[in-house]
Amino acid sequence: MRRFLITSFICVCFVLNALAQSKITIDENEFDTPYTLETNISATTVTIPSDCQLTIPNGKVLTVTGTLTSQDVNCLIIEEGGQLVYVGNNTVKATVNKHIDAFAGYKWYTISTPMVEPSIIHSALCPNDDSHYDLYQYIEPGQGWVESLSVDPEFDEQLGMGYLYANTVNDVYRFEGELNTQSNQSIIVTYTGDVELKGFNLIGNPYPHDIYMGRYNTSAGYRNCAIYHDKVLPYYYSINGSGSWISYEFTDAIKPCQGVLIKLTDNTDDGYLRIDNTDHNPDFYSQSTANRIFEPKLIMTVSGNSGKDKIIVHLSDGIGLDKIDHISENAPYMCVNYDNKDYAIVHVGSDCSTSDIIFRNNQTGFFTLNVEEGLSDFSYLHLIDNITGDDIDLLMEPSYKFAANGNEYESRFKLVFAPNSNDGIDNTIFAYISNNDIIISGVKEKATLQVYDITGRIISSDIISGTEGSVCRVSKPNVTGVYVLRLIESNNVNTQKIVVE
Repeated sequence: MRRFLITSFICVCFVLNALAQSKITIDENEFDTPYTLETNISATTVTIPSDCQLTIPNGKVLTVTGTLTSQDVNCLIIEEGGQLVYVGNNTVKATVNKHIDAFAGYKWYTISTPMVEPSIIHSALCPNDDSHYDLYQYIEPGQGWVESLSVDPEFDEQLGMGYLYANTVNDVYRFEGELNTQSNQSIIVTYTGDVELKGFNLIGNPYPHDIYMGRYNTSAGYRNCAIYHDKVLPYYYSINGSGSWISYEFTDAIKPCQGVLIKLTDNTDDGYLRIDNTDHNPDFYSQSTANRIFEPKLIMTVSGNSGKDKIIVHLSDGIGLDKIDHISENAPYMCVNYDNKDYAIVHVGSDCSTSDIIFRNNQTGFFTLNVEEGLSDFSYLHLIDNITGDDIDLLMEPSYKFAANGNEYESRFKLVFAPNSNDGIDNTIFAYISNNDIIISGVKEKATLQVYDITGRIISSDIISGTEGSVCRVSKPNVTGVYVLRLIESNNVNTQKIVVE
């Protein structure tokens, strides 16, 4: 009898403890701990008790418009690729993970911290005596890199600044502490007239969510962005693993824990740049073709065993982004020479029809030049290899493989192009959607049908054949949206917009 009573008492206590266990509350909903977000959630109130844990995994976003409560760094875990969008004055503690992968001995990153009082976990950066890591700060007036850890072994990153980081091992870089949830963050930026790379400042995303740069004009769609200033170009550099500075535009997200190299055109009035706590995306290319501003552009990459590089050519007026040397001397280097100046992002104007592309590499090997975006913006696009004499129709063959010797630095290629008129759509009706197919009529011989999304990325390319009065069928895109069809027959090219619903 006594054994029965003891057993019953234990069972009752277990049940009571289970019933008393804290739960995570998201508005009116309760979740058992630990809980991992399965979908994007927008809530007014989120409370994570001290004995609970909420994880925001890669690809998921938690948006809190009211109050978020998390009082321990183990209560809220934000994995790389996860995002928290929250503006508040209360203390929110969390852990933000950044994955580090070594690349050929070193993997380079430009990093930043989302913590108010950042704390670098040295055991994660340097887990054993055989590993090694470096952390550098860029000083614009002195135009040089300062190895921060050699100056101060207990160095803490500053909120809103970016840093260059390299590690020889695969690991997880952990930020633990109080998240920065303030409405804005101001950082010191400089524009020094007597240095070659004047105006370049390495800043960082100070928030646990994606942020964007605005292209300075009067549109509210740009003014609402995190970084919006008339003295800051709407472009930035971020480094890839092989040590190449890759250029990006204002429509590309700056990720949490990411540092970026921005370019000032002059000193700001007070010497500061404000970064607002907003995830507003200014991507006007996501608008319908009828409403967006048509600005023909071309994005091209070159890649090889030692890395990758990228150029962006705009057929419009504007200020471009100066080309800078890579961290790694072995990474391939590509730029556009325009008005005797080298650019990673260039505006050549609407009347330009040719551009010289400079290519440099320190290692002999094979490289691939590829058109990433913009094919649908052009009616004529040829690449001429000045070494081999090859003339490649990039509209038909958007990739070109070539060999290069070390230390080449010349106008290796010439682009010859003609943009489509107006919005790039001539409105010739030759296709329609029926069930799961695109039906093409009027094809009298072998032709190529290319399908592009609204950003100019090629989705598919099919060879079709027809006869007088017949129709051809190809599969329609799986994702809803606006697409551009490009029908190429001999020397005739027609384009048409379709909507997949």
